[in-house]
Order: sequence, then C-alpha cells, then structure tokens
Amino acid sequence: FGFFTIYIVVVLAAGPNPPGFLLDALDKPSAVKRTAGVLLFSHVLVSYAINLQPLAKSIERAIFTPSGKEGNTPPRRWFGLTFAVTAAAWLVANAVPFLSDLVSLVGALASAPLAFAIPAVLYLHSPAGKQTHSPRARRREAYFHCGLTLVVLIVGTVGSVHSIVRHWEHYTIPFDCTSGERRR
Repeated sequence: FGFFTIYIVVVLAAGPNPPGFLLDALDKPSAVKRTAGVLLFSHVLVSYAINLQPLAKSIERAIFTPSGKEGNTPPRRWFGLTFAVTAAAWLVANAVPFLSDLVSLVGALASAPLAFAIPAVLYLHSPAGKQTHSPRARRREAYFHCGLTLVVLIVGTVGSVHSIVRHWEHYTIPFDCTSGERRR
C-alpha cells in the first residue's frame, strides 16, 4: 500500500510530460545531479552484480553439469561465464538505441511463454486439468498453446526488431554516443 501511494504521488507530481530519463528531472548540472548519477550508477552496478551470480550459476549448471553432480566451479570457468554474460549485456545495451526498444524486445521474448505456455502446461498437468480433460484433449490443448505461444513470440519479436531497426535508421546507429538525437 505504501509503495502504491508513493507511486501515485510521484505520477501526479510529475505532470503531463515527465522527463524520459531520471537525471533529466534535475535541472542544470549541479552537485545534486552528479550525486544522483553516482548513486544511480552504484544501484545499477550492485543490482547487476547480485543478479549475475545466479544467472552465471544457472548457465554453468546447464552447460557443464548435465549429470546434475555439482561441484566447485573452477575460477577460470567462473571468470569466463561472468565475462561472457557481462559482454553480452554490454553488447545488447549499446546496440539497442532506446530503453523502450530494449523493454519491447525483452517483453516480446518473455511475455508469450509467461502468458500462454507456462499457465497452460501447469493447468494441464494439475489434478484439475487431468480430471476434466482426456489425455488426447490435453495433448491437443498443449499443441494449441505451444503454437499460440510460438506465433505470439515470433510476431512480437519481429515487431520489436522492426522498431529497433526503424530507430537506428531515423535517430542513431548502434554504439553511437548521440543516442536519441536525430541524425542530420
């Protein structure tokens, strides 16, 4: 309730045209803006470091321990995994021109499985799903949901990639430091 209340107050205080970037909310360059930038950078860095560890461990389990027998990860392997994930994150963050494009791409890749496939599979394997549907009907529904998931995933991803390419053509190219400014 507290978070919701703060969110409503911030939305109402921001007005009809809030800035698109957090630091743009602060006026001219100042010590406050620099401090906010350092704190924002620190927040992102710590959040990334915290999330990187389980991601790298999951990748290591999937690639290097298919038998399920886990041991200590050699330091070189851990360095390689964390470096690869960090390099991939840097590449994506710098190649996609706008945050909205990145959010769109991640949403296109993740929303279809989360919205269609996972709930359908969980229901079809639940006791209620097994009681109300014959095995043939469950199989037919599973194929339908997998097909729907694939169609939505492909259409969403194609639309997102099209938007990214359009922004590259009209505003900036990948890895350009003038992101957001219209090319002349």
